[in-house]
Amino acid sequence: RQLAVDYAKEHVACNAVAPGKIVTGFDSDVREYSRMRTPVPRMGCPNDVAQAVLFLSSDMASCFITGINLMVDGGWTAY
Repeated sequence: RQLAVDYAKEHVACNAVAPGKIVTGFDSDVREYSRMRTPVPRMGCPNDVAQAVLFLSSDMASCFITGINLMVDGGWTAY
């Protein structure tokens, strides 16, 4: 967030994307627990993270969205 403050005058947005449980092909014993604990009834996929990055880098986000950590976790951290 400090970078967002430091570079705001130059109209540079500084944001982060924090993915939650993302299915990447590795099957694990914790997958069912994660699915039950996540409010959205599915696991995340790499495209979910890519869409968040695409949004933050687009004109829709503009430089007025800065200093955020966008959680892409299906609501995992909402508890």
